[in-house]
Amino acid sequence: MKKPNYSLMIVTIIIMLVIVVAATYAYFATSMSLTNNVALNITVPNASRATFTSYSTNPLQLNVGLANMINPSAIAVVTDTGDLIVKYSSPVANDDYECTYDIQYVWDSTDQYITPSMTLTPTYPYEISLAATANATGDSFSSYDYSSKNLMEKDLSQFLWNGSAGTVGRYSTIISDAKIYTNTVAGTTVTWTFNLNFYSLPSVQTDFSGKSLSAHIVTGNIRC
Repeated sequence: MKKPNYSLMIVTIIIMLVIVVAATYAYFATSMSLTNNVALNITVPNASRATFTSYSTNPLQLNVGLANMINPSAIAVVTDTGDLIVKYSSPVANDDYECTYDIQYVWDSTDQYITPSMTLTPTYPYEISLAATANATGDSFSSYDYSSKNLMEKDLSQFLWNGSAGTVGRYSTIISDAKIYTNTVAGTTVTWTFNLNFYSLPSVQTDFSGKSLSAHIVTGNIRC
């Protein structure tokens, strides 16, 4: 009887283990970009013009590598902070203007975020999450509470989407009916600060392998 080639068997097993490990911890690089440049001029009955503008000075970007995926953590292992600036100014002092707007998360890539394979729990409630807070400077609007519109930390799988998965341009309204008021030329500035977070889960997260996820946050449904 021919003796089995134990050396070849050992080499084969080692190769298979390397393949399994590589597949489990495949490099995950994701870039979620927040870019905004929206300007809208409003014509009012007295023919003066109030200006509503939104833009970003600090884009969001997450780059998650192998070392960030190995140890499960209930605390974000990669995080980044970005902003969305909303400004509204009157051309004439003491003229009152008000706008209501939404903030939308708009998908830019055909690669899509996939719901994590494990069930999220109170211990591990997020995989990729987004949170937002607002701070206003300038003219006051006493009857409006910006903090009531803050986006508490929320996993992307919890977003409600308009449009089909895999469609560039599908969006989720993440903040509804925010208001901004002005009665001075200097106007009002509202800075929305966004935190994008990645969590290492106690499960395989290879759905991101080789993908570049891209989205932007923008004002939409503007009513002035």
